[in-house]
Amino acid sequence: METQQFSKIIDTIPIFSGTPRENVHEWLELVNLKFDMIGYNAVQKRRFVPQYLSGDAPKWHLSHRDQLDGWDAYVVALVAAFPYVETTSRDMNLKMLRDRKQGVLESFTVSVCDESHNARLEIKMVLLV
Repeated sequence: METQQFSKIIDTIPIFSGTPRENVHEWLELVNLKFDMIGYNAVQKRRFVPQYLSGDAPKWHLSHRDQLDGWDAYVVALVAAFPYVETTSRDMNLKMLRDRKQGVLESFTVSVCDESHNARLEIKMVLLV
């Protein structure tokens, strides 16, 4: 019975990929809680945490695993490597605008202004490939 409960706890541990949108502090808090519920000690936490890493996080782990033996040192280094960046909606909107890619069949508008005659011409086009 206890083994089934441990299995359920292990299955619900979230994956951390190291993106700036992910809060490494919240992730570590949850991982610590679940590892404590299972009864893992610091050595076991350090040994099993890599299976919950994806994206850039396992790359970081592989390049630092030999220097970071203890769980506490590992946690401090992980937090330093993947700081959580809290962004405002304005920042997110600017990023979305900067990263925007036009779709293949998406129309676009070309505006031409002639200030000397207060004239404006707008042409809407669809590029067909």
